[in-house]
Amino acid sequence: MRANPPAPEGGGTRWPSLRHAAGEIAEGALQEVRSGTPDTLCPPGAMEALRASELLHATLPEALGGSGLGDPRTPGAVRAHLDVLRILGAGSLSTARIWEGHANALQLIEAFAGPDAPAILGGIVASGAVVGLWNTNDQQDKARLTARPDGTYLLTGGKSFASGTGVCTVALVGATLVADGEEKGWQLVLVDTTDETVSTDLSWWDVLGMRGSVSGRISFAGTVIKPDRLVGGTEDYHRQPWLIAGVARYAAAQLGAAEQLLTELRTALRSGRRGTDDVQLGRVAETARLLEGGRLWLDRAALLTEENGPAFDTSTPVTEDVTEGLEEYAAYLGMTRLTVEDACLQTMRLVEQALGSRCFVRPSVIEQIHRDLTVYLRQPARDATVARVGRWALQHEGSTR
Repeated sequence: MRANPPAPEGGGTRWPSLRHAAGEIAEGALQEVRSGTPDTLCPPGAMEALRASELLHATLPEALGGSGLGDPRTPGAVRAHLDVLRILGAGSLSTARIWEGHANALQLIEAFAGPDAPAILGGIVASGAVVGLWNTNDQQDKARLTARPDGTYLLTGGKSFASGTGVCTVALVGATLVADGEEKGWQLVLVDTTDETVSTDLSWWDVLGMRGSVSGRISFAGTVIKPDRLVGGTEDYHRQPWLIAGVARYAAAQLGAAEQLLTELRTALRSGRRGTDDVQLGRVAETARLLEGGRLWLDRAALLTEENGPAFDTSTPVTEDVTEGLEEYAAYLGMTRLTVEDACLQTMRLVEQALGSRCFVRPSVIEQIHRDLTVYLRQPARDATVARVGRWALQHEGSTR
């Protein structure tokens, strides 16, 4: 495995320790799987370890007690962020999913909450809260944030696929803002999930995999929201490149899980003295090639994110050059998503062919990862991603880069 690049001065000097912490959390999660711990709850050891580590606030700026992990304006920070997600994903995709949402929520608050950001983030850090990022509407009762005459807002409706249900005591929630009887757009709002008007339904999350992400259904029965709990303006959540950048993060976690499959395959072949079989060696070689390709695409995604670093500054004017750069960036992240997805699917197939049905006998890390990847690879808007990549490639002659 390739060595990570040297960390820059400042918060980056702590990135190796963050990778190490992620590795310990991942190993603990794997041990829970091997011991037969049910996956219907968040990996208990992983959640406790996250709270005890610096990872919980690592994506905050140094001035707010963080390490600047993932800051696209800091060289190496995005690569380090993807490394942490890849390592966490190797141990538990559910843990990686919850931490990724938490870390992203902190970044969005820091970027869009304006002068209120330090106070909001300081309160979150002091409380040790895990923050949810809940964007998907409940199809039967969509979330709405209605302005009231006294200056407060009323949050009604619900969310689904709310990762960290029952774990996250605070959540950054997206809802349609309604003022003067008109829909104004998508508004992010910070919600205390322990409020008596907030209810949860985990019975809805009856799925094949990713059970440990406890991505339940949330209902808001008239939750009163103060004005200082609104984060940014309408549609800030959908601003680019902030939204598309998340593609590389979930792809990193997915790839980490696939890399763990290769680790499990190596262990099984060595212990069974089948490592000299040419057919098995061919499977190992193909798996290694696929995963290395995924790593290279993630490396490129990290570099492109940093190249577009200025565009992540909310004060940067959206010029024609910026727009063109973001179109290329979105296309490359789309290709990264598709490449990693293919690498994961092919790795699952090769490992299953190599080890047969015995790898599905519980407790089994391979069985757990198979179910979790099957679900987590199904990210939204795949067809739209393919179309976006196709349109971009059609308009550009020669090499894509």
